[in-house]
Amino acid sequence: MDQHLISPTASLNPHSRTAPIPAGYASGLREECGIFGILDPSGGGVARTIFRGLCALQHRGQESCGIAVSSTEGPPKNIHFHKGLGLVSEVFDDALLSGLPGNLG
Repeated sequence: MDQHLISPTASLNPHSRTAPIPAGYASGLREECGIFGILDPSGGGVARTIFRGLCALQHRGQESCGIAVSSTEGPPKNIHFHKGLGLVSEVFDDALLSGLPGNLG
């Protein structure tokens, strides 16, 4: 599992930061995937809501998952993200979700 903090000016190319791919695991896009996004204008944290949304979409792809969050408040902020191979409930726990601050994800 990877956890990173990147600046908004850093490359967002998905190939610029990749986790090791297990032997026998084919790389590339899959036809089964799900994306969940949310914006909370009141400034509340959205990581836990995204976690629940990804759990609801789990049937669309069970190989990997990730959450990226940022803040719309003030000057440009950093993007916090965590990703990993496996089910949503295997990749994330309360401590990781608490470490993903932001109202946009």
